[in-house]
Amino acid sequence: MFYRVALLSPILLALVACTNSNPPNTPQLLTNRDTVGFGTDQGLATYIGTVPQDSLDIKNGGVEDLVITGFNISGETAFTYTATQSLPSTVQGLKHMFVTFYFAPTAARMYNATFTITSNAANAPSKVINLKGQGVNPPDGGG
Repeated sequence: MFYRVALLSPILLALVACTNSNPPNTPQLLTNRDTVGFGTDQGLATYIGTVPQDSLDIKNGGVEDLVITGFNISGETAFTYTATQSLPSTVQGLKHMFVTFYFAPTAARMYNATFTITSNAANAPSKVINLKGQGVNPPDGGG
């Protein structure tokens, strides 16, 4: 029994030490994903004439303020966005903001674009998010 306790104590101490790290002081731009695919990664598609939405979580992983100075979509015009804050936008340390993307396909085909976030982040002053979606014709609805 003594051996179990003696061995268990250093293991628990090591686990506690590993989970007790401090965030960096400098602003850090973190996102919950690098691609917003409107279901394409699950083999799904969007009917022409509909406009689904999907959100991106932007987090400041540092202590100092993250200042986002630019959002830019390049590529297909089927993608648009709105943000929870206007630019320039300040995201305080360890806080979040969200960008909502909309996909409005006009033809039955694959669409691609990129969304670039420009900021004062030490880890990624310019971060690119891939946007993609598949447009499909709606069913006839006849019976």
